[in-house]
Amino acid sequence: MIICDNMSKLKNTYKERAQINTNPMGKINLQPKTDPISTKKYKVTIIQLKSVLEKAWCRKTCYPPSQEMWTPETPCSGQCAVTSLVVQEILGGEIKYCKHLHHYWNIFPDGKELDFTRAQFPRNVKPCSDAIVLREYILTGGSMTIDSARTRERYKLLKQRVEKFLADKL
Repeated sequence: MIICDNMSKLKNTYKERAQINTNPMGKINLQPKTDPISTKKYKVTIIQLKSVLEKAWCRKTCYPPSQEMWTPETPCSGQCAVTSLVVQEILGGEIKYCKHLHHYWNIFPDGKELDFTRAQFPRNVKPCSDAIVLREYILTGGSMTIDSARTRERYKLLKQRVEKFLADKL
């Protein structure tokens, strides 16, 4: 197995990070003011959400440099940033980032990780955990590989498509 960087480890556990990122009321603040969470609440299983995401992904929600390679047979390719944002909105938690692969996925308070776009990498490649990033980092171009305006557009489109599929499904 290839691990992109064995020396890269998160210095803070989720719990420690959550204590640092609390508002004055002591509640975890994962949603920035610039991107309010949807007021719709869906009771959805992981399997249902995966199915919805697979239907919602499209060339327009794919990371622009990967759009030419995107196919319906590999729908998760180039979808990690916007998918991690949508998953966080629906299920909560935080977003992990691997700087070597420019890859995002979700982590939850119990330590479980969820990566709906993992299949875009060969089985012998394992993204490392370089950081836990805030939504603003992804949406404002905090990563040099992300064009923030395009990311916002892709995120909004994926969110709309997911909400439509969830409304139709549930």
